[in-house]
Amino acid sequence: MKAVLASSLALCVTLAAGLAPSARAAALPLSPRPPLIRGAGLRALGRHARAQPPEGSARGVAMSLRGGAAAAAVLAPHWTSLLPPLATIMVSLVAKQVIIALLAGLWAGACLLHANPVVALLRSVDTYSLNALADPEHAGILIFTLLLGGAIGVIQKTGGSLGLARAFGPLARTRRRAAGTTFGLSSLIFFDDYSSVLITGNSLRKPAARAGLSVQKFALIVHAMGTCIASLSPVSSWTGLQLGYVAGAVAAAGVPMDGFSMMLATIPYRLLPLIFVALIAVSVFAARDFGGIADAEAAAAAAAGADAPLTGEAGARGATNGDAYEAPAGEAGPLDPKPGTPLRPLNALLPFGAIIACAFFGMLADGGAKLGAAARGAGIFQLLAACDSVRALIWASLAGTGVALLLALSERILSVQEALGAWMDGMKEVLEPCVILTLAWALGAVIADVKAAAFLASLLGGGLPKPALPPLLVLLCYAMSYATGSAAGTMGVVFPLAAPLAASLGGGDVQFVTCCFGAILGSSLWGNICSPIADTSIMTALATKCGLTEHVQTTTQYALLAGGVALACTALLSLGVVGPGGALLSGVAMIGLAATRFRPEPKSAAAGKAT
Repeated sequence: MKAVLASSLALCVTLAAGLAPSARAAALPLSPRPPLIRGAGLRALGRHARAQPPEGSARGVAMSLRGGAAAAAVLAPHWTSLLPPLATIMVSLVAKQVIIALLAGLWAGACLLHANPVVALLRSVDTYSLNALADPEHAGILIFTLLLGGAIGVIQKTGGSLGLARAFGPLARTRRRAAGTTFGLSSLIFFDDYSSVLITGNSLRKPAARAGLSVQKFALIVHAMGTCIASLSPVSSWTGLQLGYVAGAVAAAGVPMDGFSMMLATIPYRLLPLIFVALIAVSVFAARDFGGIADAEAAAAAAAGADAPLTGEAGARGATNGDAYEAPAGEAGPLDPKPGTPLRPLNALLPFGAIIACAFFGMLADGGAKLGAAARGAGIFQLLAACDSVRALIWASLAGTGVALLLALSERILSVQEALGAWMDGMKEVLEPCVILTLAWALGAVIADVKAAAFLASLLGGGLPKPALPPLLVLLCYAMSYATGSAAGTMGVVFPLAAPLAASLGGGDVQFVTCCFGAILGSSLWGNICSPIADTSIMTALATKCGLTEHVQTTTQYALLAGGVALACTALLSLGVVGPGGALLSGVAMIGLAATRFRPEPKSAAAGKAT
């Protein structure tokens, strides 16, 4: 251990001595954008920038690929500009880890700008990552995300989320009612996909099994609905992530819209989650399935003949004794309620109601303050367009946190220390998305500096037809999200490339840009639903007790159908054949037509019992 520490110290001293002159020369004042794009050029990098590398050296080859030392000061679009996103994609395929992939792409882009790989690594951290955090809008989004995560943590610790789930348990008396109850509870837990999957899966698993619903179909509903609903909700743990990407893309595309307004405008264009919800609705309410799910339902129906219908058992995670929570066997999680905690739905409904109300009215109030005297004659959409949405979301998450803490303390469910501990544990749950978001912002900045989007636009702008871009983005997001298992990582790579390209091909057409952004936000979800390495896939398998391989195989069949229909409808939309409403109706019609070929619900002795 001492030898390792000594070697590490020696390496640090060596690097510090070798890089000190350039580090001092590169010590520029912090700015919202990296120093290079202010026109400082390589002069700001000291002797590393001024000295010409030996011909044939590795550094010389890297510099020559960019057109020499002078090219780094004012970079022209070049094929090497695509190395950062390509490196991100390749590393994500190999490492199956989004954070490592984003770091690799960030470093690759910094290498193109600085040539020296060690300097590039330092600039990745002390310039690009630091500037991503220093941007006021970025910082606001991170604060909102952390506060919301803390509020969710307190709500879960007080038993509010499980209380909401417990109220639905007695409704799942037959197979169809169990599926419908699962569908309904997943829709109500709109604020977080992880919470939806874990709460719905653990709460209704036993009631659904006793009703004769196959574990494969139960897992499909829990996973698809939990992910799709949270991604579509304007107030959820996804909001900060999506808003961060959209706000940056709006600025890059030069669209005269507020980031939050654009995010809301993309919802009708997110065809994949909307069509997937329609497919699940057909499976649940029409009781028609195909493929592995249909086979599993037939097997469950045959096995359920001797089972009695439910008599109102809640079946929440951990048993419930009346209105109190009993800890499950094994080690309890940090956000599991204490044994004996009353499971009250109001402890979830009131905080989330406060978040929704404060977000909406806060945006109106801030928009009115921005408009001043002109606010008297302004409508709701004008107020929303003028507001600082991030500020209102911070107010809302703070209000939700306050209400959750007040309920926990006033009902004496938690002590002050326990409530603050749950609040911090909730923040820890969203720490990884915050890191991913920060690295994605930094990657977007370095991609902009190496002019990757400009090169791609020049390459495709003349040869790629305008209607081809949205379907192409859909396919790209499908492939990336499946390979990485991360919608966040997919958005972080695709948005910086697509935004300028959409603006270039669109020629000022805001609806076309909105269609492209909606295609990215919606299609990035595909891998989250069916990739075997997606965290929600693993969580669903754990919460529903369905084997991961079996769950992925049966869910992928439905994901392929929904994905194909969404791709076709996106093509119709981009061609101008239909609008967003017509595209959604076309997708629902295609799903309905396909459902005529599905197998109807199998009959069992349990199916004909009490309703």
